[in-house]
Amino acid sequence: PKQQKAAVAAPVAADSQVLPSKEANLFRSVVRLYESKQFKKALKIADQIVKKFPNHGETLAMKGLVLHNLKKPEEAHQLVKKGLALNFKSHTCWHVYGLLYRSEHKYDDAIKCYQRALDRDPENSQIMKDLSMLQIHRRNHEGFKETRRKILVRKPSNRNNWVAYAIAHHLCDDHEQALSVIDAFLNTIKDEVKTPKFEDSELLFYRNMILVEFGQYQAAYDHLLEIKDQVVDKLHWQECKASLLFRLGRLSEADVEYRALLAFNSDNHLYHHKLIECMGIKPQQDGKYSEEDTSKLLKLYEELTQQF
Repeated sequence: PKQQKAAVAAPVAADSQVLPSKEANLFRSVVRLYESKQFKKALKIADQIVKKFPNHGETLAMKGLVLHNLKKPEEAHQLVKKGLALNFKSHTCWHVYGLLYRSEHKYDDAIKCYQRALDRDPENSQIMKDLSMLQIHRRNHEGFKETRRKILVRKPSNRNNWVAYAIAHHLCDDHEQALSVIDAFLNTIKDEVKTPKFEDSELLFYRNMILVEFGQYQAAYDHLLEIKDQVVDKLHWQECKASLLFRLGRLSEADVEYRALLAFNSDNHLYHHKLIECMGIKPQQDGKYSEEDTSKLLKLYEELTQQF
């Protein structure tokens, strides 16, 4: 019978951009060590790969990024550029170049590199997150909104993606859409049986804040009453209630709420100022109070002194 030949893997060329499994695992170690800021260890392993594959673009780029964190900026730029030139189609090389620019505070250049990286790997969530962070840093709210939309579409199970997308609409002054995004997320968790969680509570307060900013004070007040049992921070809830009653012109009710808040914390200056406003006491143009208002203030603080 004809003797079967053992299957032998073809050797990988030294200038190949695809590493064999052993070196590929080493490359992943370089990335992990970089992310954990173990730069010297990362450099040592990168050198192992480069020794065997001197023209591997992604390793050269990562080595350059590591060297930049070891205070060798000139060598870092040379290696990252060389790595990119050797593997121009690599999303990793473009991402690394962006990270290098970001560390030098060259944010617009970093954004361009991230966008090039996404052209080559449109579904890479880490690059999208990095891009969105720089977009918000540069006040590119529309770009931030679109990037956060893509991240949400890719991973709708992550609550942070919903919140970030709502914030993006809020920053673009699209209050109605921001509310719609929050409501859509809350609708996905409404059937969960649970005690109130702090993060859900804060999201409800955020929704209420958007209504206030939008000038919908009555809707905000109604919403606040609806969420009373769902929020954790009861003090903040009471502060919001007092503030909204004041905004709605329901001053006698707001007066009661601010007095209750003062009973909780008599040293809070804001509570004092708001209570005085509820009583219609305002300084004159010269900054002084009229005799009538002065009399009211003296009477108020006599009462508060006896109470506290």
